[in-house]
Order: sequence, then structure tokens, then C-alpha cells
Amino acid sequence: MKNNMRKIIFGGLLIFLINSVFSQTLTNSFKIVNNQHPEQESFYVASIEKANMESYRLQNKDVTVHFENGFDCVFMSAKTLFLKGKQINPITYQEIFLENFKIPVFNIISSGRLVAIFPINTKKYK
Repeated sequence: MKNNMRKIIFGGLLIFLINSVFSQTLTNSFKIVNNQHPEQESFYVASIEKANMESYRLQNKDVTVHFENGFDCVFMSAKTLFLKGKQINPITYQEIFLENFKIPVFNIISSGRLVAIFPINTKKYK
């Protein structure tokens, strides 16, 4: 059982790393909302598009991600993008996040790179 879990975790990590190296966020596939700095919006959009945020997109549901820069980003579902004519296969996206998965808060630094801030899980596992 533990060996299978290691294979699943390793496989998931490998897919994430491959996607991180070879993918970018799809153009026009998200909306910036609640923007406290509208003069920075083009910088935010360009930074998000250069990064690979596809792992935060779900198959049938929009996902909102918070940025410390003072805005939220709503990633449209893969199904919505497909119906709008994007070259995307909705089936390759998750239907839901894992039960214990917490979406990190992001920050875009001055170079345009995204930094993810993951919450600390204080739950003890047996």
C-alpha cells in the first residue's frame, strides 16, 4: 500500500514538474477581479501567462486564487475554455482537488515571477 502511494505521489510530482517546464497558462483563460492596483493589471496578466498555473484549473468549475499583490484571479474551467474554442482537452484536468489540498496564496515579485505561499498543515497523521 505504501509503495503504491509513493508511486502515485512520484508520478504526480513528475507530471507537475514536466508541466512546469513545458507549459504556460493559457492566454485569455482567466480573469483578474477585485484588483486594488488596476494600473498593474497588464503586468499581472503577463506574469500569470508566463507561469504554469494550469494545475489550479479544474475540469468543470472555475477556481479563484488570491494574490498578495491585491487581486484575485479566476481560472475558467477547462470545459468553459473548450466551449469557447480553446485548444484544450477538459478530460486531462482534475474534476476536484484532493481533500487535503489547500490552494496557496500567490505573490508576483518585481521580476514577474510568481511565488506560491503554501499554508502549513498542522494536522498530525497516524
